[in-house]
Amino acid sequence: MNARTLTIFRLYQLFNGIVFTGPIWAVFLLSRGLSLTQFGLVEAALHVGMLAAQVPTGALADALGRRKLLVAADLPGRGDPRRGVCAAHRRGRGLPVRRAGA
Repeated sequence: MNARTLTIFRLYQLFNGIVFTGPIWAVFLLSRGLSLTQFGLVEAALHVGMLAAQVPTGALADALGRRKLLVAADLPGRGDPRRGVCAAHRRGRGLPVRRAGA
């Protein structure tokens, strides 16, 4: 492993651990009226579900190949009209506006 690859990997490890959505998720759920116990149960169910999905998706990746599985996982979202809205917004075009009668 050369020095550049090692540096990139170390930067990836550093920034991979920074998660900004966690505190926002907690504040959002608590602002919706969940108690701390309910919030803990929601988080526990979320993480148990993620853990339970690791084995079958790993087996599928081994059987089909990682790239094919990623393509297959992306297919259900292809028909979602909101997908284009997000992409257009990221490109700085703002939200698309439909005209009446169009």
